[in-house]
Amino acid sequence: MSDAKRRRGSHAVLIVGNLGENVKTADLQKEFAKFGAVREAEVLRSHDGSSRCFGFVEMDFSNAANAKAALDGCSSQDLHTRELKVRWALDTSTLYVGDLAPTVRQEALHEAFKQFGDVVACRLVRASPEQGGASLGYGFVEFGKRNVAVRVQQLM
Repeated sequence: MSDAKRRRGSHAVLIVGNLGENVKTADLQKEFAKFGAVREAEVLRSHDGSSRCFGFVEMDFSNAANAKAALDGCSSQDLHTRELKVRWALDTSTLYVGDLAPTVRQEALHEAFKQFGDVVACRLVRASPEQGGASLGYGFVEFGKRNVAVRVQQLM
C-alpha cells in the first residue's frame, strides 16, 4: 500500500525542507494550492523571527492520488531559487514536538513520551553556545516503531 493510501481521512501533513530564509507562509500556500485545498501552512521561525528553513503544509485531498501528486509535484521544485525537499510528516518514526516552554528539559520530554512506547532518541533543539544555548522551544522524539509515532500523533 502506498504512503498516500495510508493517510487517514481526507487530509495529509507534509514537511517541506530546504526553504530559503525569505520564503513566507503565503508562498507555501500558493505552491501547494496547485494540488488541492491547503488547510494550514506554516514556515517555522526562531524566537528572533528568522526562518528555520522548513515548514509544514496540511492539505485536504479528495483522493489519495492528489496527495501523491502534491508530494511528487513539489519535491525538487524550486521556490525562491532553492530546491524543495518534501516528504510525509510521518514517513519515519520521529515526531516534531513544538511549543515547548523554555524550561522543558530533554529528560522531561523523554519521560512524557515513554508512556506510549520505546523512545529511541529524544532531542531538544537549542541555540548555539554563542547565543546562550537556550531552548528554541521545539524538539524531536524518535520511537522504536513507526506505528507508535503514528498513534501518538493521532492522540495529540
